[in-house]
Amino acid sequence: MTDDPRSRSTKQGLILVEFAHGALAPDGPYFERYTDYTSDVVDEHGIRWKSVPEMLIELAENTGVFEEGPTKIQTVRKDTFLDRISNGQPHAKTHVMILERTLATPYRKQQARFMGLIETTRRNVAGVEDAIEINCRTDKDLEMNRSMGTMATEFCDNRFGDGVCGVPLTLDTGTVIQVQGHRLRIVGLNPAPRQHWYVGGYVEHRGLRIKIKSNAQGGDYFLLVRPVPVWWKDQQVTVVNGCRKTIFACREYENESQFKGIGIGMPTHNPNFEQPTA
Repeated sequence: MTDDPRSRSTKQGLILVEFAHGALAPDGPYFERYTDYTSDVVDEHGIRWKSVPEMLIELAENTGVFEEGPTKIQTVRKDTFLDRISNGQPHAKTHVMILERTLATPYRKQQARFMGLIETTRRNVAGVEDAIEINCRTDKDLEMNRSMGTMATEFCDNRFGDGVCGVPLTLDTGTVIQVQGHRLRIVGLNPAPRQHWYVGGYVEHRGLRIKIKSNAQGGDYFLLVRPVPVWWKDQQVTVVNGCRKTIFACREYENESQFKGIGIGMPTHNPNFEQPTA
């Protein structure tokens, strides 16, 4: 179901997407409703579905196995809800229902195509400003893929810069003067206090954030985790510091007491323990 939504609305009907959130709020839950039709739709119950003709739906295929792929909703940041749900910050459970409905009168056939929860969101998909992608999964699929217990790794579980971590984020601005694939050069930044200051942070411009993988070549040169849009050249961007999530990074920030890598004290793998010599 990735054809043009306007032609689909004309030939087959229309798609209705409902998001339910704020179930624990005193006056919740709240509902946000959208349609891929070319104008707002008011159903027989008086409920209005906001028109988003740019919306595309890609339903997960039923392959006959336990694990299903995600259902994808591609749309634009048209209002406050879609802006907030895609800002990369943690949010409470948001339920999703997708309906397909014919336009034939007087009888309108309606069929539920998907019911589940938002798993992840992405902004500025393929470098298109305001484009967002919402990945959803069924309750069953999320439950089967839920991690049980706590991962014992040498990397910190804290979210860098939040109240538990305690390290403040620093925002600096500079101008991009060179773009080449995953690499870019930014001038006008304040000197970084130390090496690796920006590793794990991100560069942001007009709502698009790209994570910084390295800036080992010097303060002006950055290697990002994915290609940089060519239109960033000569634009002013925001650069935010990051963390490598290791005990050594915590020590550099003088924040070792807040380190939450519970596997840091585990001995390294030694095959002699499993295959002792005679």
